Amino acid sequence: MIVIYKYVKSVLLLVLVSYSVIAQDHVDTIVNEFKNSDSKNVLVSAHRGDWQHAPENSINAIENCIAMGVNIVEIDVRKTKDGELLPDGTFPPKQKAYLDEIGNRLDINGEAIYASHAWKIYSDNLGSSKLDKNSNLSETDLEA
Repeated sequence: MIVIYKYVKSVLLLVLVSYSVIAQDHVDTIVNEFKNSDSKNVLVSAHRGDWQHAPENSINAIENCIAMGVNIVEIDVRKTKDGELLPDGTFPPKQKAYLDEIGNRLDINGEAIYASHAWKIYSDNLGSSKLDKNSNLSETDLEA
């Protein structure tokens, strides 16, 4: 069993190394073509990936470009305050977790939040029937 495991591991490593060499060779070909001013070939570049069918700068947008045969994909990158590089338009992990939590709460309470309305006077929809003496509102104005 151990011999088979070592064999499979060796084959996988060989495949990964071969894929890496092929990928690097492809990159070198594109770079050489890009630098060759006498070339008659056209290189296709996609700024922010396939933004028509996926969010800009996303993995999905880049994968779509690869499937289409695009030679170069250029994505916008920004540096966060803590030095992390992120594709532009994405949220740092802490902020994303916070926004996801807000989304989860909206899934539970969203109907009540969106069905509410702004107060016409302070606490008008908290069950109080007292009107501000200076207000021109009637009891019917306060009914939801």
